[in-house]
Amino acid sequence: MILVTGATGTVGRSLVDQLAVSGAPVRALTRRPADAGLPDAVEVVAGDLGDRACIAAAMHGVERVFLLSTGPDIPVHDANVLHDAARAGVGHVVKLSSGRTGDDTATDPIPSWHRLGE
Repeated sequence: MILVTGATGTVGRSLVDQLAVSGAPVRALTRRPADAGLPDAVEVVAGDLGDRACIAAAMHGVERVFLLSTGPDIPVHDANVLHDAARAGVGHVVKLSSGRTGDDTATDPIPSWHRLGE
C-alpha cells in the first residue's frame, strides 16, 4: 500500500491517478474525502497532517509514503508523518520538497519551510 498525502492537489492528484492506472494499491489522505473525486480504486481516508491520530491510523498496512505538505507548518507536518511512518515500519518515504532548499541565499518562505522539514 502506498499512502499519498496532499492527494487532492495538483501533484498529489496526478500521482494518485498514475498509481491507480498502474494497479498499485493507493491510500489517499485528504481533509475532505467527500470532495476528493479520486478514482474508485483508491482508498480515500480523512486526515490532517497536524493530527497524529489520523496519520497513525492512515499508516496501517502502508509500505511506502509520498509526503507532500504545504504552508508554514511543513516542519511539524513532515515530522508527524515521518514519526508515524517509522512506528508503522514503513520502508520508503519520498518527500516532495523545493529545489531551493540547498540554496542558503533562498530565504523566502517556501524553501525555508521545506529546509526545516528536511
